[in-house]
Amino acid sequence: MRASWETCLERGRAEEKKGRMERAERAYREALRANPNFDSLERELARFLESRGRPEESESHLRRAMALGWPRDEGEAALARLREKSSAPALIADGKFEEAARALAEAAPGAADALCPKVFSALLCAGRY
Repeated sequence: MRASWETCLERGRAEEKKGRMERAERAYREALRANPNFDSLERELARFLESRGRPEESESHLRRAMALGWPRDEGEAALARLREKSSAPALIADGKFEEAARALAEAAPGAADALCPKVFSALLCAGRY
């Protein structure tokens, strides 16, 4: 018997907390296969993929969530945050610390310490954190 989407989702969250990212991703995808028309599962997978540094895949799932009924204003805001956050590493590589700090501050206010070390360092260098 196939596990329910709820069971798969909970397993994904538990595996993620334990740092077992490949298992977590498999569980999130299994939840989505079990209930492919549930926008919340698309958003959950998008969040996970974003946290793993895969913004293009994350964007695809955010767009699918909007197509399934997630309110457009919330989806567009999430996409804007994703774009701002994913642009920061390129700005840092170009030495544009102020721009990276601004993009991150807008995308994830108060969450800079949860971002990758390079980005956090850029915020410190720019005096923005």
